[in-house]
Amino acid sequence: MSRAATGSPPRLPPCRTPGMRLVRRGSSHSATRAICAAKNWSASGVGDVQHAALRPAPLPAGLGMIAPWREIQAGTEAAFRAFEAARAGPAGARRALLAEILKANTATEFGRGLGFGRIDSDEAYRATVPIRGYDGFATTISRMADGAGGRLFADPLIAFERTGGTMSGGNLIPYGAAQLNAFAAAVLPMLHDLVTRHPGVAEGRLYAAISPATRAPETTATCIPVGLVSDAAYLGALADPFARLLAVPDEVGAITDVETWRTRTLTDLVEADDLSFVTVWSPSFFTALIEALPGAADRVLPRLTPGARTRLEHWLAAGPEAGTSTLWPRLAAVSAWTDASSAPFANRLATLCPQAAIAPRAGCQAPLAFTSNLGYRFYVHNLARFYTCDWPEMAKAAGATGAAA
Repeated sequence: MSRAATGSPPRLPPCRTPGMRLVRRGSSHSATRAICAAKNWSASGVGDVQHAALRPAPLPAGLGMIAPWREIQAGTEAAFRAFEAARAGPAGARRALLAEILKANTATEFGRGLGFGRIDSDEAYRATVPIRGYDGFATTISRMADGAGGRLFADPLIAFERTGGTMSGGNLIPYGAAQLNAFAAAVLPMLHDLVTRHPGVAEGRLYAAISPATRAPETTATCIPVGLVSDAAYLGALADPFARLLAVPDEVGAITDVETWRTRTLTDLVEADDLSFVTVWSPSFFTALIEALPGAADRVLPRLTPGARTRLEHWLAAGPEAGTSTLWPRLAAVSAWTDASSAPFANRLATLCPQAAIAPRAGCQAPLAFTSNLGYRFYVHNLARFYTCDWPEMAKAAGATGAAA
């Protein structure tokens, strides 16, 4: 998420690194980074998205698919068709992808050490490239954080992201243009499928909680950003229409005080009577926000416009167990994990949001893992830029390859 909080913007070090520039427009506190400098990153201006400091205006109701969603639907068509083509010939698609990745990274330190130039098949890749844990890459990643290039992938380093693992305390994962393209290759077909199967999603704004909230701006010692400037960056060229749909602006996620962040988030959400879609990692995140609203009402109510205040008062009178249709009558879908330990929280979310379809993420590891009957899992090898798509139809034909970072 972008790192501006309410009031004055956070001050980042005056860094200049390859693949990154800081932009400040006028008096706006929408500092942005152009993270698409890498030559093969297909998004034009993906990091140059400006988010207004003011609360986004509600979108008009009853007009069917609104303009930003139309842009997203049109912009995901090619990716969806490419996905369908890959489904038709999964083994060949995977071989072509592996060859592309190996060729692009042959000259890297990682590629030279493993002889990428000599690998000519899936079998050779599996035999040559060992599966290793993070510790096997930690020294190299540390050098990348110090500014070294050409180590694990050939692209210029755009940013790092921290893993969310509680055991490790958050390991740094390097991102180049190819990594973002890999995410987009998973996300864009899912977006297209989402809008097709749940057309109500495209009639309003969305709430996305992908990057960690309340995280202060961070860079490495050599001023490489830790965290993408915006969750919209995962969508490449569609970052702009996605950003225009956000009910809660990106900069809210950079508020480091938890109570202030929660109050601002809840205020913006209650104002968004046109909220049509929510995407979060865990269902417990959104249920916790909803269940915190009664206790935060004394701070939220004075900040609301008259219409939103009335809706919240009616919802408070009915109680959370009555559902959230009063707050968000147009909420069509919520995307979150629904399996394993998340199942009870997903059931609770379904009770709180009976007007919405609860969209299972089905094990997807990419952000914005929307509901899709395509039913595939998408793995991103953040370090060597190797990923495989494992659809039910592909399992026997293609098998599984790739090393987990």
